[in-house]
Amino acid sequence: MTRPRTTFIMSPMTAKGETTDGIGASVLLNRVEKSFGATPAIDDLSLAIKPSEFMTLLGPSGSGKTTTLMMIAGFEIPTGGEIYIDSRPILGVPPHRRNIGMVFQNYALFPHMTVAENIGFPLKQRGVDKPAIAAGIKAVLDTVHLSGHEARYPRQLSGGQQQRVALARAIVFQPRVLLMDEPLSALDKQLREELQHEVKRLHKQLGITFIYVTHDQREALVMSDRIAVVNHGRLEQVGEPARLYDRPANRFVASFVGESNFLDATAVGIEADKVVANLGSRRVRAMGNGPVAVGAPLVLAVRPEKLLFSRHDPALPDADVNRLAAVVREVTLVGEMHRYTLETEFGTLLTLKQQHRFGLPTPAPSEQVIVEWSAHDTLVV
Repeated sequence: MTRPRTTFIMSPMTAKGETTDGIGASVLLNRVEKSFGATPAIDDLSLAIKPSEFMTLLGPSGSGKTTTLMMIAGFEIPTGGEIYIDSRPILGVPPHRRNIGMVFQNYALFPHMTVAENIGFPLKQRGVDKPAIAAGIKAVLDTVHLSGHEARYPRQLSGGQQQRVALARAIVFQPRVLLMDEPLSALDKQLREELQHEVKRLHKQLGITFIYVTHDQREALVMSDRIAVVNHGRLEQVGEPARLYDRPANRFVASFVGESNFLDATAVGIEADKVVANLGSRRVRAMGNGPVAVGAPLVLAVRPEKLLFSRHDPALPDADVNRLAAVVREVTLVGEMHRYTLETEFGTLLTLKQQHRFGLPTPAPSEQVIVEWSAHDTLVV
């Protein structure tokens, strides 16, 4: 559903001063490639971003996230493919004419300018008159909760305040697309989490398209409408956070987005909507991810928080629950939860996460336990 336009300053302005629609723009990358010399950085990447969507590019360092962002901004030129904004090709359009805001990892504030001068700089470059610049600065300072800081210099601000100034400067001319390159990575954990919610609030308020780059999977899950997981310049999976977490497409996504236990098994057959497999001498069931051949080796994935301590005999058949005997090898308190390292009856190590609260079993190291988890939480990857 399209969000209503937010007119918190003025109609957005292009480099020539014309006004455009303030609703977020669609962005399409069609078979985009990028090489640096003989080294490929982006390999046949296609991605459709909806108007007003919060899309996050998530992946490890060197995966091509920032390169993709720089190509959308116009600071890098693709080796192949095309990029469209609202169905218009933009590869021949210089960066300052794309009506795109940009927030860099290091903020890139001008140290010799005040907060007001930093924020007003994009409007000044676009030839906006002084009264309109002053009105724009005031309005956007209210938006990012920095009113009263107009005369300060960047060195007089905290890291969080500097980030807000960078955001204000990027949105003051009301771009239709806002690009952010790991903007919160330099902040401490508590402030980073606070600003995650602030950025999400801004997205809802402004109604423009956000394209956000991060290697922090928690940050991506908290903030995004959809996430594009990138690895070695290729898209591994695109989807809503819950879908990506609960139904990863492959082992890389299962290991990078959250944490997973991986179990080597052998396919036995198909039973209703589940794959039946042998895990050592135990029969287990999992949700399939495509056709499987009887006797084929499988890798099963299950999240640590999906495991539970059980009192049921693992030898009892159950079509919906998988069970294994194990020994507790290590217990660690991690704030709100206990983290258990378990060695299964087949020698495989499992991680189990359990909420730290009264009434739950708390087995000690060397204790024999039974663990169980739903077949619906077991995935073939």
